[in-house]
Amino acid sequence: MTGTFTLDDSEHNTLYPVSRENALEHQVDPPAVPTISHYHGKTSPAKELHEATSKLYRSVFGESLNWKQAVDTVVDDGQVKSSSPRPVVLRKDNKEDAVELQSVAVFVEALWDEKKSNQYIFRLYRDLPYPGVSYLSKRSRGALLRRFANPPNRRWVDARRYLGLIEDMVAAKLPVSRSLWSSAIHLAGRASGKVCKRDLVRSIGLWQQMEHVAGVKSDGVVFNILFDIAIKAGQFTVADRLMEEMAKREITFTRPGKVSKMYYYGMQQDADGIRQTFDAFVTSGEIVDTVVLNCLIVSFLRAGETKTAEQLYHRMMQAQNTVDLDLEQRLQHGPSLTSEFIVYRKKTRKLNRLLQVSASLKDQLPEHHRALQEAFPMIPDTRTFHILLAHHAYRSGNLHAFMSVISDMEKTFAIPPRGMIYLLLFDGFAYNGRKRKGWTAERLWNAWRAYLRALYESKNRFNDRFHFRTAKLVWENPLGNSAALLEAQTPTLPRKPMGLYTPLPSGKSEAKTTSEEHQQEQVDESNEASKEDFEELSANDGTTEFDDDIDTDELFSFRGRDQHAEDGELEGLERQIENGVFLGRRMIIIILRAFGACCGPKEVMEVWLHIERLWQPKRRKALDVMAVKEDPLQREVVTAAVEGHDVFLQASTSFGKSLCFQLPAVISHGVTVVVCPLLALMTDQVNALQALGVAVATINSTTSLSERREILADLLSGHPRTRLLYVTPELCQTETFRRNLQTIHSQGELNRVAIDEAHCISEWGHDFRPAYKELSWFKRALNNPPVPISACTATATPRVRQDIINLLGLDPGQLRIFNTPSARPNIHYEIRYLQNPIDDSGDSGKAQVDDFVSWLKSIQSRRRARLGGNDANLPPISGIIYVSFRSSSENLAGILSTSWNGNIRAVAYHAGLSSQDRTQIQSQWTSPPSLSEPDDQTPAFYIIVATNAFGMGIDNPHVRFVVHWNPPRSFEGFVQESGRAGRDGRAAASIVYFNTQERDKVLDRLRRDVENAYNRANKKPANGVSKDDPNSNLQNQYARLRSFQKVVRYCESTSRCRHELIKEFFGDLELERMGSQAPSSEMKPGSSASPCDFACDFCKEGSRGLTLRKARMTIENELMDCTQWDYMSNMEAMYPDAFSGFD
Repeated sequence: MTGTFTLDDSEHNTLYPVSRENALEHQVDPPAVPTISHYHGKTSPAKELHEATSKLYRSVFGESLNWKQAVDTVVDDGQVKSSSPRPVVLRKDNKEDAVELQSVAVFVEALWDEKKSNQYIFRLYRDLPYPGVSYLSKRSRGALLRRFANPPNRRWVDARRYLGLIEDMVAAKLPVSRSLWSSAIHLAGRASGKVCKRDLVRSIGLWQQMEHVAGVKSDGVVFNILFDIAIKAGQFTVADRLMEEMAKREITFTRPGKVSKMYYYGMQQDADGIRQTFDAFVTSGEIVDTVVLNCLIVSFLRAGETKTAEQLYHRMMQAQNTVDLDLEQRLQHGPSLTSEFIVYRKKTRKLNRLLQVSASLKDQLPEHHRALQEAFPMIPDTRTFHILLAHHAYRSGNLHAFMSVISDMEKTFAIPPRGMIYLLLFDGFAYNGRKRKGWTAERLWNAWRAYLRALYESKNRFNDRFHFRTAKLVWENPLGNSAALLEAQTPTLPRKPMGLYTPLPSGKSEAKTTSEEHQQEQVDESNEASKEDFEELSANDGTTEFDDDIDTDELFSFRGRDQHAEDGELEGLERQIENGVFLGRRMIIIILRAFGACCGPKEVMEVWLHIERLWQPKRRKALDVMAVKEDPLQREVVTAAVEGHDVFLQASTSFGKSLCFQLPAVISHGVTVVVCPLLALMTDQVNALQALGVAVATINSTTSLSERREILADLLSGHPRTRLLYVTPELCQTETFRRNLQTIHSQGELNRVAIDEAHCISEWGHDFRPAYKELSWFKRALNNPPVPISACTATATPRVRQDIINLLGLDPGQLRIFNTPSARPNIHYEIRYLQNPIDDSGDSGKAQVDDFVSWLKSIQSRRRARLGGNDANLPPISGIIYVSFRSSSENLAGILSTSWNGNIRAVAYHAGLSSQDRTQIQSQWTSPPSLSEPDDQTPAFYIIVATNAFGMGIDNPHVRFVVHWNPPRSFEGFVQESGRAGRDGRAAASIVYFNTQERDKVLDRLRRDVENAYNRANKKPANGVSKDDPNSNLQNQYARLRSFQKVVRYCESTSRCRHELIKEFFGDLELERMGSQAPSSEMKPGSSASPCDFACDFCKEGSRGLTLRKARMTIENELMDCTQWDYMSNMEAMYPDAFSGFD
């Protein structure tokens, strides 16, 4: 098995041994290793557990009971194993430590430095000879494993680091204990936030590898982990199969597994199963604490027994009222009164481990066991309140009950954990504002003002979010005095003391939670029950959505392959709100949805503007609800959409047009249908929205039948959760889809129709799609009330703009039109004139390739110069080259990849590739450079060589250059394709290689197309196609010819700023007339009168320099221009009716 995160060892094998065994066998004598004395005070996990158990028993039993006897009992029972810590100083006479070569000393030194990040440590580890673990002592390996097993955030990238170490250990034939395997299984299943089917498959694969390859048999801990992951993924058949396997092997659940089993029966809505499992839990001697009762509450809510869950909660509150403990005891035995939630969580983890080893006291020392149980008052903690708050916010919709729980929380905590309260409160307004009484706009405004005051109290910022963790706060109920709001409508249930063996009440809401977290004994805190599993209750609506069932026969059949090597690194989820107040993407979306449900568009925009003002202008991008930018026009567009207007938006690439219909869809009621022309564009936007937690779906050719049915069932339910539905224009032509859309509209759930790349509707446009013409159906059929439409495009001439408005039937009285200049100020536009034309075969001439590679080398030289020659930290530069044919794409990619010693990685991309290959290429290319770990094989440039079908709507913000290897076929296409560069706002380049041979070939072909179209139109007037038909094929062909003429004028101009030409050709309303800076051949290089701040070759070189370069093509410019425009004049004279009014 190959390590996921290891270097190729080919260059190291001649210098270093591959494994520790080989090193000792060949008596390698490494250089002296410096003494490293870190970690002196640390003890082994087993020793630490022994000491913690002794401390707990001594504090609980005191002098009344023999606490040493209780410690000896659990030790003799095998629950706690005592071990002395090994010496930790590295010495030359230690054989194992001596294997750590001098080159490893830097890594070992950094490993014990807690200030060093895991990313930095892993980068140093990768620099070690392969496999790196062979050069580390057992103690250093343990420290490294502990680091990666306990990352600061739960992210898949951190889990992969740990899994990579396990793979390296297997490859080096080092022993991997069962606890290390169980930690790997746990991280594979729980590292990416919400557990799904993919995570379960990964974990099962590692489990099979552990048993079938490593020969390590499973114990109860391993099955606990697998069972917990299975039920959280909603794969109950797999959970049943695991329990059957445990029965065959005569393995029983440990404490975490027993708690998970209660939750399992809750998910199955089996209340009797919950009771039986809890009775068995108590009978086995397990200590019942708050974590167990929280699981009971959420399990009964899942099972539908709301009264039982509420009675458990009231008993816990009764126990809270009778408890009399000082602060130190509360910190050790129960929920904390402090706001330091992180400290409390760590204490709770350790406490749960102690409870697990104490079950054996029940049979051997019953008095001790009873005293231990009484020492743990079963009182509510933060998670208890969150469970009930989520239930009332998402399910019952009872605001009085919600406030009652907040009132109880105020009595329990001096400073309640406000972040989660606000999230659940705003989400409650979003879900209940239109459905249930009490969730009024006035109370929402009170909650909003209280939330703002909490934000302004924050002293520190964390990750560009308002945030605090200090106790210097005064709690303020977000809706005012809870007692005043609680009228006599909430019944008070009798509260009885919660005895240990009190039978559970019988009877029959909803919240998301999980059972205790499994952790392993040799990896720090890896076998302890954890409260952070309950963070899942903060999901959007308190419901659980599961994937399709897994084929268990296929899953449990060992295939001997790496289950997780195929998955890319997933970006970690946003930090959970603990005891602080955050203003992040999720909170912003929920707040806007709440105001959308309870108020109107005006209030929504008022709140959004207030949120924007919370951030410094230079940090506005950190707001990033969905790539929100500081752009007044963008705000106006969103406001118009929220107010229900028809919207036409023509804006340059990278403006953020998608946000202008995505944000109104998220914060408004109902579904927004988005018509998208390309599958790649659709997939990118859907994936981006899903990453933000937006309910989005798509129906296209790749959507399976089961997925279609599930999506349509939600859309036709009368209360769909889906906010955005992405479809193709061809699907909109089908009768079935139209009937479904009419049903959604009649239910009042169709919010808006958004048409992306709207220029495809016009035959005068460069990318006409016949299916787009049928989109006029929306206005004709969905007119009671009229459905609002947003039409967005980056490239449209005045004639095309008018076509879009007319053909879509946009209401002039409700229409809002927005335009921005089409030129991009951060792009440097340049024309490169070729003396040697492209070969007849379409392959690239050597001179053109040499010119391009020379340009890349100059860029790399400047980058190295800025870093003083150190290019180790230079990520690859992304770029696009557009070519005309598939064969040219393959040929050019091969030439470039071999032209500069591996510094260029060029990949062909065209429609002839399989869908899987195109997806993989695009995914790798669009990954941010900062996420890639540079190594010896990393190229300086990563280039996609594509046909022009690649470009539309692809959003990779890191593209630094776009090159047109041939003259573009249309001017609109050129602007859109060149606009792929610099979408992050940083400097970028657009280069067009221009030669006369290619120009003449294209012109001749377009002229023939126009003549053929005119002849066909004259031959078939009876079929409704005539020369004066504005939608005829003739005009479409003529539009293509005129568009290419603009390309020629743009490329051949030596007296105008390129940015000005782009503005002029598109008729931009914002075109600046330069006055004294008017286009002039007198402009000199370096002149301060540059209209574009020297962002084009004309403004840099001046007219004279540009003319000299152009003259090298050895053509007569005047004759060429005259011939072309004479031809166009003749065409217009021949067919005046067809071309009248053309822009």
